[in-house]
Amino acid sequence: MEHTVSAPAPLRIFRLDPMDSTPFAEDGKLAELGVEIVDSPDDADCIVGRRKYLFKPEAVRPGKFHILWTHEPFFDVTPTFMEFLHPKHFARTCPLFIFNAHSGLIYTDNYYYGPTGQPLSLLRDADELNVGFADKLITFVASFKKFDALVDGSSISLYATRQNLALELHGLGRLRLIGRGWPEGVSEGESRYMKGALDAKHAFLAHSNFTLAYENCISDYYVTEKIWQGIQGGCLPIYFANDTIYQAFPTDSFIDGSKFKTAEELGDFVESMPLGEYMRRVNVCREVYNYALSRRFRGVSRRHSMLRLKRFLESLKPASAPLAARAAETAEAE
Repeated sequence: MEHTVSAPAPLRIFRLDPMDSTPFAEDGKLAELGVEIVDSPDDADCIVGRRKYLFKPEAVRPGKFHILWTHEPFFDVTPTFMEFLHPKHFARTCPLFIFNAHSGLIYTDNYYYGPTGQPLSLLRDADELNVGFADKLITFVASFKKFDALVDGSSISLYATRQNLALELHGLGRLRLIGRGWPEGVSEGESRYMKGALDAKHAFLAHSNFTLAYENCISDYYVTEKIWQGIQGGCLPIYFANDTIYQAFPTDSFIDGSKFKTAEELGDFVESMPLGEYMRRVNVCREVYNYALSRRFRGVSRRHSMLRLKRFLESLKPASAPLAARAAETAEAE
């Protein structure tokens, strides 16, 4: 007699939004992980979304798991529950798991947003700079936002830090910027929210040898496109994020903004930098860029993130039935 082994039932997931730039957008890879995308939250085992506001009362389901995949680390490190929208008893039947930089479930290296495209040639002489080296103006591309992020009671946001720095450098005549929401007379145009934003950013960077590239906040391995695009755009980045960046870059490669107490001190450092030091720093950054590109670190980083997601989703499967039972008990008790 032949015995057949049935395949395990797939974990069914409903997406509250397209989940662009997350593993949940890749249907083929999700199928390889034993995940099936469904069209209704009622048919799902797990409901996922990228924004907190998506988890409205009508969108969540007792007896099901929920995942908030934020990328940005603006929530605490520990799993939380739906109490921000619902009564506390939902914590037993409607758990919400947060995937972000602090959870350790997305980033464990510096390359999730790593370099793409073609290798960069090393600088050989001053004629290959974006502009003449006498021009020490710094460029900055970012929107102005009043936003803070607290983790364990401490602020990890860099919004205010970089915005104040940009305004002070602009006031000193040492910085040009584009972006939305800045005080009148500061920004020279739009950036992120315009059509062809990436091309506009590269075009703006091409008019400078230095660029301000602070991250949105401080968190281990939270390294976005800012430093990589700055290097790709022919600039030396002035960067600030976290010490894990030095697992990819040597010291004295990019300019570490955390080392300067004032905007004037940073501006003076840029102004006094000799051409030889500038070219050395830029070439070190380009060597790091090219090495990451040649080893396909961006793809490796995302595969590792996908594997962590797989292990997490597999851990949910045996818990889904007891969770549904608790939800039914709660409903009956009401």
